[in-house]
Parts: sequence; structure tokens; C-alpha cells
Amino acid sequence: MSQLNMCLQHPNTDICLFPDYKVKLGRFSQDRWIVKYGWYSWGGNREVCGWYLIDENDMAIVKPLQSADLIDIYIIES
Repeated sequence: MSQLNMCLQHPNTDICLFPDYKVKLGRFSQDRWIVKYGWYSWGGNREVCGWYLIDENDMAIVKPLQSADLIDIYIIES
């Protein structure tokens, strides 16, 4: 499946998140995150394939996108 067709449904809304969308999370309100899909690693772990976030200001900061994060999203920019 092409990443252009990749979509992650935001819970309880009609909003679909696509790779490269920018979001803010309630508990990290000062940071904007970029939504990504693909192979990534964090915390010295092996690479995994899935949805993740990178910090817009420090692309070395990677955060796995978990269901709690989806609920915590309050701003979405395409």
C-alpha cells in the first residue's frame, strides 16, 4: 500500500491522519509533532514498522504513536 493512501483514523471523529500531518498533544502542549509511518526505532530498541511521531524542532526525537496519543491530539494541521 502506498503511503499516500495510508490513513490513521482519529478516534470519535471523521478526521483521518496522514503522514506529514502536524499535531499537538495535550501533555506536550509546547511541542508540535509530525506524523510518520514506516520503520523507526526509539530508546535503543530494534526497528519496528508502524505509526510514530517526530518532534518538529528536533527530528532526532521519535515517539511511537499509541492509542493514548490519538486521544490526546488537539490540533491537526495538514
